[in-house]
Amino acid sequence: MQQLDRAGLVWNRACLGGGSSPREGDRALAAMLRLHGLVMNGGVQHAVEVLDGADVEAACAGFEYFGLAAAAAAVRRAVVATLPGDAPIDQSEQLEEALNAAYWSVVPDDDALANAYQAHLRDHPSAYAPVE
Repeated sequence: MQQLDRAGLVWNRACLGGGSSPREGDRALAAMLRLHGLVMNGGVQHAVEVLDGADVEAACAGFEYFGLAAAAAAVRRAVVATLPGDAPIDQSEQLEEALNAAYWSVVPDDDALANAYQAHLRDHPSAYAPVE
C-alpha cells in the first residue's frame, strides 16, 4: 500500500471535515470539497439547496481562497436563482444548465481543485494543521 504524502493526508482530512484543530487552509479546503461533492452528485443548484447559507458562503470563500473566484461566482448566482420565484420550468432548466456550465468551466474535474490546493499548500504550508 502506498503511503500518502502531506498533501494527500491534508486532503483526506478535509474530506472528513478538516480535523479537530483546523487552520485557515484546512477550513477553506473542507468547505470547498463539501460543496463540490454535492455539485458532483446533483449540480450547483442541488448543492445550494442542500447546504445552509453559512456553509455555502464558507464554500465560496474557500473557492476564492484557492483562486477559483469564478466557481464561487457561479455558486452565488445559484443561491439567487434558488430563491422562490415564478420562473417557467423551461427557464429553470436553462438556468440550471448555465450555472452548471459556469461551474464546470472553472472546475472541470477534481484535479482543478487538487492543483489549486496543492499550489497553496506548497506556498503556505503553515495555513494547514500538522498531520500525524
